Formats: sequence, structure tokens, C-alpha cells
Amino acid sequence: MAPVNGRHAIGLFFWNAGRLLGVIVIMRSATQGPASRSETKRLRQLYTQFQTALGRLRSSEREHTVRVTLEQFMRRVPLPTILLRWNLRVVYRNRSACDFCSVWQRGAEQTRLIKSEAPLPPEVLDRCRMLKKRWEQPNSRSFPTAGFNDELVHHPTRRDLRATISLKQISSAGVARPHFLVEFEKLR
Repeated sequence: MAPVNGRHAIGLFFWNAGRLLGVIVIMRSATQGPASRSETKRLRQLYTQFQTALGRLRSSEREHTVRVTLEQFMRRVPLPTILLRWNLRVVYRNRSACDFCSVWQRGAEQTRLIKSEAPLPPEVLDRCRMLKKRWEQPNSRSFPTAGFNDELVHHPTRRDLRATISLKQISSAGVARPHFLVEFEKLR
């Protein structure tokens, strides 16, 4: 680090519950002189902006940490699980779910021979579309997921393979559309 030969410095300290979160230090040379009153006033105004941005950053980091922790936990869960957005795009799927989709579509023997990710079974997607249509009816949205029981989808030929689809309100905002939680199970 090269010396800055600063004569004057202003520090903006950011605290939360008695804990120092960060410091922004502004160094000025002797030729620049100390900060004027208008510059100090501007820094006081910017301080609240920095404080707000830092709060948002902490919140975003906390959400990211929770999501990463949940994903790590879900990877270890043996129950094949997939979470779909309202537009039926996959938000998350654990390794067990990838394997189960392959077994659902190709059978156990072919899955052992071919290690590739199979898409979501069409029967499951069709049932999600049906739930979506039912949810979009005007009288069904008074209590977003109330009155919607879990939907069971059985494999067309292998009755031991089953998927359970649930509508889940992931966001705390009541106006957000729900997600589809798909849990697969082999009944034998």
C-alpha cells in the first residue's frame, strides 16, 4: 500500500447493536484542506444512504445464506424433491429427484445404463397446470393456498411410483403466486 500523505480524514462508522459493521474513511491532502461545512453536510446526508444500502446488503446476504443452507440440507434429504415456480420453471431439485425423474421416464434398468438428467414427468407438469388453472379462478384466491389439498399423481403403468404436488406460499407477501412443491416416492 502506498502512503497517501493525508492530512485530514473523515470517518463514517456504521454500527448495529453495538457491533461495528464497517468504516468508510475519506482522506484529504494538505492542499485539499479540511472538508468544508457544505461537504460535511453532504456526507451526513450520504451517511443515511450508505446505512440503508448496508442494511439491504446484510438482508440480501442473510437470505442468500439461508438459501444455500437449505439447498445443502435438501441435498442430503433422501426424499426426491423439486420446487417449481408459478411459471413451472425448476427453482430447485435435489439429486434424488433427478434420479427419480429418470426412473419415472426410462425405468430402473435404463437409468442404471444411461446417466443423464430426465425432465420433469409430463403427468406431473399437467397436474401442476391443472392446479394453476384452479387457483386462477376468481373465488379461489381469497386465501391463496387454503382449500387446495395435495394432489397425487401416479405413474401411468407403474403404480408404485407416485408424486405428491403441494401449493406452497414461499413469499411472505400475500399477493405472490405460490410455488409447486413436488415430492416423489416409491411405494415398494
